[in-house]
Amino acid sequence: MKTWNLMAGVLMALAGCGGTNTGNVGQGVPMKLKVESGSVLGVMATETSVFAAFANLESSRSNLKRFVQGVAQDVFTSGGATVSQIYKSGDEVFVAFDVRYDLATSSATGDGCLLARAKIGAEVSLECVDSTLKSLVGTLDTAQSDLNDTVQVDGQGGIYYLGYVEAANASGRETVLRRYANGTVSDLINSGIDIEDFAVTPAGDVFVVGRTTATSTDWVRKISAAGSVTTLFEKNAWFVRLFPDGNIYFGTNESEIGMFRYLTASQTLDGDLWIGCANSYTNCHYDGDTVLTYGTSYKKFFESNDRVFGIDDRGLRPGLFALYPTPAAVPLVGLSSIRTGASAGSDRIVLAGVKASGVNGLLAYNVGTAAETDLLGANNVEVYQVSASAQKVYFEGLRFSDNAFVVGEVGVDGTGLTVVATGSAAKLKTLTYVD
Repeated sequence: MKTWNLMAGVLMALAGCGGTNTGNVGQGVPMKLKVESGSVLGVMATETSVFAAFANLESSRSNLKRFVQGVAQDVFTSGGATVSQIYKSGDEVFVAFDVRYDLATSSATGDGCLLARAKIGAEVSLECVDSTLKSLVGTLDTAQSDLNDTVQVDGQGGIYYLGYVEAANASGRETVLRRYANGTVSDLINSGIDIEDFAVTPAGDVFVVGRTTATSTDWVRKISAAGSVTTLFEKNAWFVRLFPDGNIYFGTNESEIGMFRYLTASQTLDGDLWIGCANSYTNCHYDGDTVLTYGTSYKKFFESNDRVFGIDDRGLRPGLFALYPTPAAVPLVGLSSIRTGASAGSDRIVLAGVKASGVNGLLAYNVGTAAETDLLGANNVEVYQVSASAQKVYFEGLRFSDNAFVVGEVGVDGTGLTVVATGSAAKLKTLTYVD
């Protein structure tokens, strides 16, 4: 699972914080980057405001601020606890702490809150979701997938999250998948189960990729909104994902190689593979050899204009692939290999990787026109993390020319590139911007 170190010596100041606001922050207003004392823990934007978590390493205090039209508002200032992650799922914003934090007394305490929901109005307040977890898993990052957020919501007001509780075993912890609804926390899985990925539907059904540790049995299961459990597939899967058609897709490369589709309307597994036609499965909607992928392993998914794309860096033909509605390989001129990326509005994907020349690159790909825009130019930056709005791209990584860790921003059209050296080799804790 992902762990992050604090980045000393960096403050990511948003538009209007120490400067002049140039517009609505919900419409992709540029951040202003500058080096100051402190560290940025996370940045998260909603339709109307931007949230940023800052840490002051000298005073051991963490501030969560909200920026509206460039004006900073304190949500809280903590002592002895820091924000480990900021999540956005649907229209909801969630704050996770590194240790349990008492929202009433603003202090770290053993019986305080570990996961809170930000209730956004004219003012922002925090509502505790869970105070019994040992820790949250963080963004899912197993050997197989880095696909779905650890905090997700359904269409009924339920909040779902993956974490650890204290346990009397060798690791001292046990995995739990929980639902918070109407003030009540419920465990959705029993003990002795490991979770690799999960996806929640608007109706409150949960699809889980996991394993029963006692028998080493891999499976894909459905936990209905009512709580019943159904095994859909008793083999290892690389991912599970809700696509824009409302159906669930998952990929496997064991004896059956391909991508399966679960039809939520009929609550049945499609008899034909979505992508496949290999080994014992001869019936498929799309032949894996024809579309140059079998839909088995992806490190990241992107949704743009009701289309789904995936980065495959493990298969026989690594690259970018369209997976829905029409699977096909996506040829790229600007990159020969892809490391990571992010969706940028309704019509673009931002991709980071390596060019054919061996130089690091960052480009914006228009899913409608297939046009590619080089975002870094002559800057050779190995991008570690990237996030984007419809107008702006934010990234952090290593600049090769002077071996400096940098944060940067650039328009999706390639204009307004700003790269700032942080003076520290530590990574950002989070870097997320969502319209």
